This record gives sequence, structure tokens and C-alpha cells, in this order.
Amino acid sequence: MFIPIFFSLSLAFQDPTVVQNTDTFELAEKWNETQAKQDALQNQADKVYNLLLERRFEVKFNGVAHALEDFGKTWNRSHTIDPAKAKKIDKAWRELEKADAWFDPDADR
Repeated sequence: MFIPIFFSLSLAFQDPTVVQNTDTFELAEKWNETQAKQDALQNQADKVYNLLLERRFEVKFNGVAHALEDFGKTWNRSHTIDPAKAKKIDKAWRELEKADAWFDPDADR
């Protein structure tokens, strides 16, 4: 019976800075774990975002390639310039310019 009472009293008179330092350490550990998880999620989000940008560029670039191919086929058949197909090339090129900052001279790289 004396042992539980002695143990309870020893805890009651324990130095509060020891308890506080332990709590601070645990909080710091939890914060580090949370920060590591957030960093991992941010890295994953950045990868997905970069893949989406790359895919958007590919689609726009392929649009230019298809417009040029179509224009070239018409030229090879009739040796005339089809204004509608020339406009498609122009439109596809402008879309490509919008898709990537590389084409924008004012963009910071």
C-alpha cells in the first residue's frame, strides 16, 4: 500500500521542466512528421503538375504537326495554298504559344 502512495507523491513533486521538455520533444517530433508528410505531398503534387504541363504541351505541339501535315498534303496534291489550312496552322501555333512559357518573352524562367 505504501508503494503506490509513494509513487503518486513522487510524480506530484516531480520537476515540471522535465515533463515540459518531454512534451516539447513529443510536439517537435509530431511537427517534424507532419512536415515530412506535407513535403512529400507537395513533391507529389509538383510532379503531377509538371506532367500535366508536359502533356498539355505535347497535345498543342501535335496540333501544330497535324495542321502542317494537312497543309503539306494539300500543297503536294494541288500546289496551291488553302487559306483555311493556313489559318489552322496559325491557330495551332498560337495555342502552342499559350501552352508553354518558353514562347513568352516576358515570362520569367
